[in-house]
Amino acid sequence: MAKSIRSKVKRRFRAAKRAKSERVTGEARAAREAEKVRRLTAGVPVEDPKPANAFLFPNASDAQFPQNLPVRTIDYRSEANPESHEAFIGGRRKMTSLEKAAMKLQGKTDTADAADAMDLDAPPVDVQGMMMPRSLREGGKKVKQQAPVIPVRRDNLKRGNKVGGREVKKAAQKRRKKK
Repeated sequence: MAKSIRSKVKRRFRAAKRAKSERVTGEARAAREAEKVRRLTAGVPVEDPKPANAFLFPNASDAQFPQNLPVRTIDYRSEANPESHEAFIGGRRKMTSLEKAAMKLQGKTDTADAADAMDLDAPPVDVQGMMMPRSLREGGKKVKQQAPVIPVRRDNLKRGNKVGGREVKKAAQKRRKKK
């Protein structure tokens, strides 16, 4: 079956969510793993023994009441996710540096900062010229482009017209042979 045009957008939103979850949970996980590796290289046991449950063993000296830590939720809303600005219908993810600069100058991204968009030592960029075809941008002659002429088939099978020397009759007006 064919994919809808929104499937690309949804795929990009999923990629943005995946990147955000990796950024939020992946940093903590990487820090824990790095600590385990550091402890292994130092010769310290990696797994710390868990304290006894104070509900089950109230007389144990090292017993603790178990505590539930609040779960850190990830905000997947598109307003809170910086990568989600790339996911829209008709959006291209790969753009040239000139196109990125033009988009930032026109304010079409959420990071519309003119100092970020262009280097001050760089030559000026013609933003209006970026919308023209490449052949015209590179100094080609401007040619007025016309839409191709599509021949329109006229209905020549109207009553009274002659085709091949015979008069044309509509299907409803043809005589039927009696059987």
